[in-house]
Amino acid sequence: ASEPSAARPKINTKETYMLRYDEKGEANFRFADCCSPIPGDDVLGFIDDDGSVVVHDLDCPHASVLKASFGPRIVSTRWDVTAGEFPANIRIEGIDRHGILHELISLISTHLSLNIRSLNIRADKEVFTCDLSLLVSDVTAVGHLCKEVRKIPGVQVATRVTGHQA
Repeated sequence: ASEPSAARPKINTKETYMLRYDEKGEANFRFADCCSPIPGDDVLGFIDDDGSVVVHDLDCPHASVLKASFGPRIVSTRWDVTAGEFPANIRIEGIDRHGILHELISLISTHLSLNIRSLNIRADKEVFTCDLSLLVSDVTAVGHLCKEVRKIPGVQVATRVTGHQA
């Protein structure tokens, strides 16, 4: 393991580490690629070899391995992030009908003003599956989006998909 860089202060693992951005917009943490948490998720911090804090979702299998193998490098965290956009993935399923895709896009981009990054919709017989990637401010925005999408007639499922789900 390399020594923490001189620019990074040593992290006290006995205190809660506040996840935040400085005045230049630079974060004092990195998001883990394996589970892609967003502000508001229950997360833990892992102090990487370079002394930086990598944030994992508490349910992430990789985080469980880190806790078991590198316990002293785990730090409890709390979100202090008030601005920014973060990627989230949503799975929507339901009964296919004419116009449902238009209603979904209209709700998401116009009424909720969310930035869609990708959209993949498949229909098999009368059932559709939609995988949606978009930018959100926090986990509350994801919950609100899923609740609103479920109000569209024909939609049966609207839920967030994280990297650690199959």
